[in-house]
Amino acid sequence: MAKDKMRELLFKVITNLGFKGFSVVLALAMQVMMARWLTPAEYGQFALMQVIAVGLATFAQAGMLNAYMKLVSELDDLYGVYAISKVCFRICVRHLGISVLCFALVSGLLHYFGKVESVIVLSMFSAYMVFQAFIMLLLAWYRGINKAYISSFLEQGSFAGLTVVFGFCWMWYYQAPWGLNTASAAFLIAIALVSLAAVWPVFIRVSSHKKDVFEPDTARIKQLSKRFLTMQMAAYMANWGGVLVVGFLLAVDQVAELNIAQRLAQVVVFFLMAFNGVIAPLFAKLNAQGDHAALRKLAQRSALLLTVATIPVVIAAVFFGETLLAVFGPQYVDAYSILLILMIGQFINALTGSVGFLLNMTDHEQVMRNIVIISCVVTMIVSVAATWVFGIIGAACAVTLGLAINNFTAAFYVYKHLGFVTIPGLQWVGSNK
Repeated sequence: MAKDKMRELLFKVITNLGFKGFSVVLALAMQVMMARWLTPAEYGQFALMQVIAVGLATFAQAGMLNAYMKLVSELDDLYGVYAISKVCFRICVRHLGISVLCFALVSGLLHYFGKVESVIVLSMFSAYMVFQAFIMLLLAWYRGINKAYISSFLEQGSFAGLTVVFGFCWMWYYQAPWGLNTASAAFLIAIALVSLAAVWPVFIRVSSHKKDVFEPDTARIKQLSKRFLTMQMAAYMANWGGVLVVGFLLAVDQVAELNIAQRLAQVVVFFLMAFNGVIAPLFAKLNAQGDHAALRKLAQRSALLLTVATIPVVIAAVFFGETLLAVFGPQYVDAYSILLILMIGQFINALTGSVGFLLNMTDHEQVMRNIVIISCVVTMIVSVAATWVFGIIGAACAVTLGLAINNFTAAFYVYKHLGFVTIPGLQWVGSNK
């Protein structure tokens, strides 16, 4: 029976890896297209606006990317999912209003200081932010019902791939690459079409439970929302705050270099993201069932598999990093040193395993929240100071420092609260607990 469950888990992980890999390829293809067709200054503006929009979309979804997934995965046959979804959606709507106002304020500042001069671009990304928040809710749903492979494709590859299709159609018709305004508009249309297509199956399934007699624990949902939102915002700032700092302190074209290096470095952890989509709901379910032994085995084995899978990717990036950067354009080869620095942080991320989800899904959200906040504050302070003194290299070092603090601290608290270590080579620690 245990072997059957492990085979089923491996099948889900492999399926999710396939979809996640395809999604990552499409997302990188879009970034390559943008980097090669736009000038460094235009691509820097596109990257900066995307990071800002996704950050505010993260606030708009109110922590539901994890909270809604956790709540859905805990239900038996999705009984009561309509009532829970209704509460979650109302919370998101309130946060979305704040995000729209914040985006308008940030856009005004960027336009005033000449960082982004096109009002069309600012308008396109304002609408994109709304759809991105909506996509995040869909990701939570599909992960909660153990269809992580769908969420993996929706997360990036779906609308990135559609944008690439739009780009080549434009090139075929006009015999010339598009400009920043057109690229932003195509990106918006792509995510809008994907959102509308993906929501219907979810709407039908959730609506089928409209008559369920179920009283959701609104207080718990709000508590989960606050905790997860704080963690998600802090984690996002720790990962992408460097791009924002570079965008405001340095020339916009330097954002392009950091953005490319960071997106390439994150390929290292696409295995981690694929695993998380499958095992995070299982962590929640095993914790709810009180099966600590199975929880430990799942966490440790997944961390070992992650490390084995990511080592070849790191080696390839070290030896072929300049070649990979040249794909985006010869002007970005100089970002190789930045790529190596970021690779260190992402390898640490993979090495420690799914420690963040372990704490979140085992009722230790508050612990993880405090860890993420501290690492975020350290990252942002170091990022501003280091970028001011050392430029982009300083921003990259700050990101890696933040990832190291976040993951090693979370791994320690997994040991403290759950009694085992996920890091390969140290998994024997706590074996007698």
